[in-house]
Amino acid sequence: MAEDTGLIRSSRFNQDFLGLNALEERGFIRWVFHPGMLFASSETWWQATGPRKNPHEGIDFCFFRDNKKQIHSLGAALKVPVMFDGRVVKIDDDFLGKSVFVRHTINDANEMQLCSFYGHTRPLPETVRGADVQAGSAIAAIADTGHTKNKMLPHLHVSVGWIEKGYPCEQLSWEIIGNPGVVRLMDPLELMSCRYETIPHETLRDAGVMNPHIKGKDLP
Repeated sequence: MAEDTGLIRSSRFNQDFLGLNALEERGFIRWVFHPGMLFASSETWWQATGPRKNPHEGIDFCFFRDNKKQIHSLGAALKVPVMFDGRVVKIDDDFLGKSVFVRHTINDANEMQLCSFYGHTRPLPETVRGADVQAGSAIAAIADTGHTKNKMLPHLHVSVGWIEKGYPCEQLSWEIIGNPGVVRLMDPLELMSCRYETIPHETLRDAGVMNPHIKGKDLP
């Protein structure tokens, strides 16, 4: 992956996400990840842990620790920035909301194009297929998933990968994104400058943040 990430300037995604949602004003210190939230993980993290059908295609942002050492879940409606300049190439349904697929103006030595993917969101009205977007601008909000069948907490999934130049982007889907023969994924955290820690499921459960109905732990 080093040869891939070396071609890309660092994204300000983390700083933009914090700024758009005033999280530092609310005491944000660092992100908190269950191991199952990380790139290429083979385990789940919601409710009970278990094996994933396929390795995780990206990272899930859901929890953070504040300056009082408390852990909070993000809750719904927080704004989602785009990682780099680019163009929206597809908006698709996913099982928790909608996914926004963005093709960027960055190519590798083999003319593969960088794309980023944002899952479980509610796209903003201006975020439509063909829309040009600028790095740091809001393209969506985190979807409210507390009402879904599996009661999964609201969270943002982010994936980043290279696709063949000229690939018909209208054919992109999460099944295709997970196919290494079509999309060469990379760890999004390698492109972001952010503080984080990884803690086990039991610690998150004991902190009271694994239940989407515990509103006292969510941001307003």
